[in-house]
Amino acid sequence: MQPLSGVSAPLGHVCRLRRALYDLKLAPRAWYERVLQFLLSAGYTQSMAEYAMFRRTTPHGIVLLILYVDGMIITKSDPVAIASLK
Repeated sequence: MQPLSGVSAPLGHVCRLRRALYDLKLAPRAWYERVLQFLLSAGYTQSMAEYAMFRRTTPHGIVLLILYVDGMIITKSDPVAIASLK
């Protein structure tokens, strides 16, 4: 591994990692926990049948959000709530 730009190291030396970069094993779980906390604090409720689906009822309609591996699907009957979520 080459030193990062701005880090000086003697010529011919390399960097030794003490642990995995970015803790890759736990990254998906950390991402899910962060999104979960945000959605719950924004008034969404988590489905008990499908834990990756969240629902929020507004005076103008319903917003459904479904999480999957590397993204999410958002559907709605309330366009103002979608703009607010984004």
